[in-house]
Amino acid sequence: MKPSTNLIIVILALYQIGAYYLPIAHSFPKKRKLLFLKDSNSDCYISDEEELKTNKKYINVMKLINKAKNNNHIATHSKIKEGKYAYRIYTSGST
Repeated sequence: MKPSTNLIIVILALYQIGAYYLPIAHSFPKKRKLLFLKDSNSDCYISDEEELKTNKKYINVMKLINKAKNNNHIATHSKIKEGKYAYRIYTSGST
């Protein structure tokens, strides 16, 4: 996702459910994005971009936000699942 308020909300929501955040820049080539998704063993990915052709579940965050705006209530859960990581970052190998 591009840097935005929605990105911060998604990161906090992922943390709340015990999932971790893997930043993948919009500017990366499609092949590199697919490599990150495969290597990370992620179950799904959340994006505001066009869906990548992969076997991972795709969640379009803008559709979720629009759906939430049209609902009269928001479901909340006070129970936080304990996760192993908060985020995962791939580097060029030089750091």
